[in-house]
Amino acid sequence: MEQYCAYENTGSGKSVYPFLISLQHPVAAVLQHVLVAPVIALSQFPNEVPPAKICPVVSIGGQA
Repeated sequence: MEQYCAYENTGSGKSVYPFLISLQHPVAAVLQHVLVAPVIALSQFPNEVPPAKICPVVSIGGQA
């Protein structure tokens, strides 16, 4: 897994978290676990904007 790449979530939570972003550097690939951040569609926050410092907005497949 490449660091900061988005991957489609194929697990049971894919309806809420359709994508996962790998946060782990490839050097740490010797570990048996991978650190990822779940991605939530911006449309799930219809009335508010998430705090930019801790919730950056990225575009995946043309959707925020």
